[in-house]
Amino acid sequence: MRSGLQEIRIPVPGGLAEQCRGLIRASAFGTGYLYLQVTRGAAPRSHRPPLDLAPTVFLMPVPHPYAPPGSRRLRAITVPDLRWRRCALKTTSLLATVLGKLDAGDRGVDELVFTAEDGALREAGSANLFVRQEDRLLTHPLDGRVLAGVTRAILLRLAAAEGLPVVEEAPRLADHPRWQEALLCGTLTDVQPLVELDGQPIAGGKPGPWTTRLATAFAAYERELLDRGE
Repeated sequence: MRSGLQEIRIPVPGGLAEQCRGLIRASAFGTGYLYLQVTRGAAPRSHRPPLDLAPTVFLMPVPHPYAPPGSRRLRAITVPDLRWRRCALKTTSLLATVLGKLDAGDRGVDELVFTAEDGALREAGSANLFVRQEDRLLTHPLDGRVLAGVTRAILLRLAAAEGLPVVEEAPRLADHPRWQEALLCGTLTDVQPLVELDGQPIAGGKPGPWTTRLATAFAAYERELLDRGE
């Protein structure tokens, strides 16, 4: 969020971390997430906003069930990537994601995967994609066309610690029959196996061993954070 605010020239509000911690402590439910949104501020409508605006901060705790890493078997469809070219900026312009999620729901699956015209697979609607192929984990590079997910960055570190080679290269839809396994990762997704794409099973439709190792490592990372009170 800090990086995105700087990119679109919105000052980073002070005290965000303290406000988030205070709201979490005041929340009565056991598991959930904190939704945080920062807008440029209040001013008369104009495509050239004043430079001295005070940002508006919106915080909302939301109850949400916790699914441990590796506990789900996700299915997805591919949809054409019709988004703009600054997907690394997490803004409220999510119409393509909303439409894709509606299509996924209509087809009875969990997620969508944005696909470029050349068949490169970019990311899911609300998660990053990793594919194991030829004993390498492939994931789309951070070239502005995918979100630099926090969970993605953690997973890269965990993969290195596990000795699992990762290449920041876009998986290809045409290589789907050669995939050894696939996974999705994100803030609310955690680390979960992707077992089906466009109605076709991935590697027999079962979670793969690398996914299981990374899910186990991520669960241990989460427990460590909880033990430290973070």
